[in-house]
Amino acid sequence: MGVRLPTILGKAIDDVWRTVNENAEEDRITDLIDCIERMDVLMTDLSQNNKLRFILDDGEGDIPLWNKEIAKYFQGKDFMTAPWLFAEAYKYRRLHECFSISKYWKDYDVFFRQKCDTFSRSSQAVFELSTRFATPFSIPDASKEAETVRLMFRELTQVCLWGNSTDLSLLINMTEEDIKKLQSTGGDHLAATEKNILGNDLDKLCDTVTQLKGGRIDFVLDNAGFELYCDCVYADFLIQSGLASQVRFHGKRFAWFVSDVTRKDWDWLLNSCVYGNLFPTASEEENASLKEMGKRWKQYEKEGKWVYEQHAFWCTVRLHVLGPPL
Repeated sequence: MGVRLPTILGKAIDDVWRTVNENAEEDRITDLIDCIERMDVLMTDLSQNNKLRFILDDGEGDIPLWNKEIAKYFQGKDFMTAPWLFAEAYKYRRLHECFSISKYWKDYDVFFRQKCDTFSRSSQAVFELSTRFATPFSIPDASKEAETVRLMFRELTQVCLWGNSTDLSLLINMTEEDIKKLQSTGGDHLAATEKNILGNDLDKLCDTVTQLKGGRIDFVLDNAGFELYCDCVYADFLIQSGLASQVRFHGKRFAWFVSDVTRKDWDWLLNSCVYGNLFPTASEEENASLKEMGKRWKQYEKEGKWVYEQHAFWCTVRLHVLGPPL
């Protein structure tokens, strides 16, 4: 906590300075430098372990709830004496405040560049999946449909599970070789890692989803980039197999725990798959497979089969107060 959070914030400040250097308009530059100064104050609070102050009123609807929680439970607490989860979540809300009270940079994501860069270094795992699943799902032998769907369900559920292994808020000094090791999606790798699942109810889960076939499935999204890509591959299978008629993806309203998915991350991934050139050394076949999947995913979104939502609850507390429908 005392090392990891300042390291994350330091990288975020470096990112903003990079954006300053890329801008030419004085008003936007000075507004962004004001954001950096607020980040410096947050860095001081972190490094000196200062007490948690109230969130400034930036006009967003979550302010009363945040400040009520601080006043009721965490008055006089600092970053080390407040419960870990609240203290870290508070840091990200404070970080958002650095920009939300600005004129030009209200929605700036200090981690966006880092998330994009990590995905662009994930080519091996990305193409392992795209070259397999770009072609629309089909089962030539109808007598084996149930067995085939079950096997694919088990495999892709595990692909999604281990996609979480590259959480940027935990791996602050990850190398490209680390990324490759963590993102392997091959069958042998999945079989070897299944023993690491502490509570493995894959078969029960498959039975339940099969019994409720054709309904809505909700994904509470975690990390952008490769993990979100795995989620999309999985959701694609759920739609094509008929196990779901709609998939709802729940993301965050603003930059959260470094790599959590925001609307910008969602749009970037789908558009990059279709239009991007993230992997210049990829073969024509690999690029074509990624584009084909991306076009299908964007069509799902147009048809309402995929729906992206960003409810305020996911960056606050008190589900029963903020999000009863959830």
